[in-house]
Amino acid sequence: MNGESNINLTRFIERDHGHLIVALTHLLHEAYAPLAAKGMKYLATHQPPTKTLERLLDGESYLAFLDGSSMMEKLEIRAKELGASEIALDTSEHAADLISRYEKRGYLIVAHAKWEVTNYRSVVMAKKL
Repeated sequence: MNGESNINLTRFIERDHGHLIVALTHLLHEAYAPLAAKGMKYLATHQPPTKTLERLLDGESYLAFLDGSSMMEKLEIRAKELGASEIALDTSEHAADLISRYEKRGYLIVAHAKWEVTNYRSVVMAKKL
């Protein structure tokens, strides 16, 4: 994989990484701030640390340091290892740059959703593994 030496992907374990929750929440707020500035109310734009922890504990979660495209590649590989034949994600239908990035990775829009915690309609995108 390209950039494999440039990423450290670690499964989130609360006892080992719980001290990072506030910092991770802050990173989420910062990462989603440009989308919030465009009027999109992603949960990650305003969620409290307790919600960050709740979401991290729901299924398998990973912390990646550096190179986000390598992270996507590793997560797709992990989903396949777990027996998944497809992987899905969602984002605001107004986030054209993200949609384009996901389409370049082979994701297709398969549905729309209106989540209770957002102020926009989402596109649900999926990719066959």
